Amino acid sequence: MNMFFSTFIFALLVSDLTVGSIILTRVVYKSGTRLIKQIAYSSKQQIESTSNVIQSSNKMIESDVNYDYINSELTPDINPLNVEYITFKIVIFCIYYYYYQYFNIQSINNKNYKIGLITWEYLTGLIETDGSFKISLDKAGKYKPIISISQKNTELLDKIQAFLHTYKINSTLDISDPQKSNRAPQLRIQGSKQILDFCQLLEDNVDILSFCSQKYRDFLIVKTALSNLNSDLKIKIDLMLSLHKTCLDQPDIKSYKNKLTRKKHEQRLNLTLGSSNEAAKVLLTKIDKQFNNHKTNIQKSIFNNTPIFSNDWCVGIMDGDGCFSISIEFITEANKRKVQLIPIFQLVMETDAILTIKMFKSMVGCEGRLIEHKNQTKKVTAIYYRVNRIDELRKLLDFFEIYNTRNLIKKQQLNLVKKLFEIKKKNDNLTNPEILSNFIRECYKVTELGKGKGKRKFTLDEALEKVNNWLN
Repeated sequence: MNMFFSTFIFALLVSDLTVGSIILTRVVYKSGTRLIKQIAYSSKQQIESTSNVIQSSNKMIESDVNYDYINSELTPDINPLNVEYITFKIVIFCIYYYYYQYFNIQSINNKNYKIGLITWEYLTGLIETDGSFKISLDKAGKYKPIISISQKNTELLDKIQAFLHTYKINSTLDISDPQKSNRAPQLRIQGSKQILDFCQLLEDNVDILSFCSQKYRDFLIVKTALSNLNSDLKIKIDLMLSLHKTCLDQPDIKSYKNKLTRKKHEQRLNLTLGSSNEAAKVLLTKIDKQFNNHKTNIQKSIFNNTPIFSNDWCVGIMDGDGCFSISIEFITEANKRKVQLIPIFQLVMETDAILTIKMFKSMVGCEGRLIEHKNQTKKVTAIYYRVNRIDELRKLLDFFEIYNTRNLIKKQQLNLVKKLFEIKKKNDNLTNPEILSNFIRECYKVTELGKGKGKRKFTLDEALEKVNNWLN
């Protein structure tokens, strides 16, 4: 039914629109406007005839304006029937436009895609946090590249897959059984041509490629490798093993799981041991220079507080490694028991992504603490950007109110923090057990949507029992 209605409306619109353009020409001219826009969708003869009218009108501009002449030129083609016909078409167009908008929005809503469109800037931010560039070599010495995005929200991956399909980039979804594997669902792009096309599209559709961490270096290595598929095997090995490093001089990353070492790659391809060392030095030196220049530009942007990336990039970062949460604390002050709900925003990334965090902080315009997370050997393993001041949290909420998250889980986190602020307005001390208990249930529900990433000190039943004991 929808298809038939659309086809019927479209057929009415495309037929004989030249009359409408002539009427438009007359109206524009008589209103004193010298710029006459002519749109002709009819046959070649109709276009030439209309063009003659425009040329005649332009000549009138240079001399005394003779409206009678214009009227005489236009009047034969315009009669009440034509006017009614064009009016009818305009009405039909309005109906069609409303119909398209309404059903398009309904379609989006049905797919839970009502929270924003995918853009290349957004995708770059998401890859910065949840994506990776990988290359392996098969026994014949051919590249097997993969770009993957890991994300627990499968609806978001579906949306990205549909977005990539519009650019003729094929991808696959790998959704593992959660009972058998702890690995998050992955979207994968595979194949040398597909990935090279993706890299080119990424560069062509953003003003500045907004990778701040070593992901930018990985991007350059993958693009260089796939642009030189006939390179010597030694160069291929050296390029492949340079992925995930931050510079040329950094030693090879230690082998893990089924990853082959340099030595095993050389043996597998019947090369002299050690022959691949620095085989791609010329290429990697050029890549490192480009990478360092890119980082310098980002540092200058942060220092001068002049962001060079799109706000959609910030949304991609947020949807990847950002998180709004509410901590539930049971405390005693001056012999009085209180339940505190403490909202917080946190962005956690690896140490090489410090520039990413600083750029994000600069763009959202919120003060917050940068905290180094250290392991048992005192080595810094992660950087936390944490915001817990109410006024700064409100800024963040306002930012993501304008630049919508595409992640439904993150959207619910945002809504929960906004709801907390609304409750505090009405009941500042949160002393109503019923309101508090219902809100705590919502907090645990959103935590559960995150599929166990966030851990709480108490179970839901324990928390509700404490609320009843403390406030009653």
